[in-house]
Amino acid sequence: MNSIEARLLPWPTDSEANYRELLIDGKSFQETIKSRYPNDFLEGRYRETFVPILSQDPAADQEKEIVRPIYGCQDGGCCLYVFARIKYDDKTVTWTGIGQNRLYLMGGEQADDGLRFLQGVEPMTFDRIAYQKVF
Repeated sequence: MNSIEARLLPWPTDSEANYRELLIDGKSFQETIKSRYPNDFLEGRYRETFVPILSQDPAADQEKEIVRPIYGCQDGGCCLYVFARIKYDDKTVTWTGIGQNRLYLMGGEQADDGLRFLQGVEPMTFDRIAYQKVF
């Protein structure tokens, strides 16, 4: 089982500012995916520091599997960049895939609307109570 928490960290380009970041197994999740998939995070806005979307998931009680944003832009999440495919059961929450919004990829205007899921992402399973404390 993976651990998940949200913690204030110093902004990478301004030590006076902080931002809330998702930590999975004690490590920044965006740093982890950017280092594992460097070519997928070189373009445009994907080079920026993301801000987690930490709102309650209203569909969690009705749905067994959904796709929802987990990271957005620095302007309060009006632009949604990174998504998780999420599977719920009574005791756990599992991220079965991580996707990027095609609109923010180079040539995204010509691509099909929707998401491009990263290949080879291992599923991450969290205790549902711990997960709900973050989201």
